[in-house]
Amino acid sequence: MEEVKVLENGTKVAAINPKTYVFVPDMSRGSEDDLVRTANIPAVTVMEKFQDHPVIGRLIADLMRSMGVGVFGTFRVGDLLWGYEDPLLKALKIFGPLDDHFGLFYKRNGTSDGDYEFLTGTQNYLDFARIDKWNGQRSLYAVYESDVSVRGLPGFRFVPPSELTGLLLQAAKRLQVNVFLQQISAFRLSCRSSELMVCVVQECNAACAGQSVVIDKESAEKLQVVITKANVIINIPFIVIGVGILLGVAFIVLICHQKAQKSSAAERQPLLTS
Repeated sequence: MEEVKVLENGTKVAAINPKTYVFVPDMSRGSEDDLVRTANIPAVTVMEKFQDHPVIGRLIADLMRSMGVGVFGTFRVGDLLWGYEDPLLKALKIFGPLDDHFGLFYKRNGTSDGDYEFLTGTQNYLDFARIDKWNGQRSLYAVYESDVSVRGLPGFRFVPPSELTGLLLQAAKRLQVNVFLQQISAFRLSCRSSELMVCVVQECNAACAGQSVVIDKESAEKLQVVITKANVIINIPFIVIGVGILLGVAFIVLICHQKAQKSSAAERQPLLTS
């Protein structure tokens, strides 16, 4: 977390969560040098943008045809993820300022997904680390799914849409990018089908993009100590009540025993005899 600010007398904390994306060979099914044939996203975007401009559209279509650029293309996985210089975008810079690079994670490293406001739990310990707002909007409550265990720590699994309640022990998500293709009259080289949905990135593709996080061993040990202390504190009233009951029973037994010892033999004789 960065740009941390304490709000409302310490009841809330505001921060952003910058993300960094890296390629992890051990967790991937291929290398960044693998080639995949998929939808040409820059070309599709350009055709979609100029579909209502027949004259410009035909000029761009002729340009694409002369360059050998089509709706589909073969790309290096690393280029598709991190960015590459696209020839069509570079050629279209003559019409105005335009970034001629494209990538699914191009210029994404070091960026955040918004401003978060967390509750500190000072007013209610159950609200500790709960997300109160995201980009000024209230959070949605997650739906409980099952109990889990991470590094020996008991936890709970929630399904999205979710907000954080407690500390995050383990999480994962996968990215799937779909491209909608349709016939565009100005571009005869576009999709021949009336409508088609193409999955550019999904779990089974070589260009798989996923994110996961798990609490490290050192933090898990620290959290285990905190949980143990919290359990002791929560159970203190029950311990006191239990000890009080035992002391009360012991006191009653002791009083009864003392009274039995002080009674004389005559007092223990029956009142009536036959």
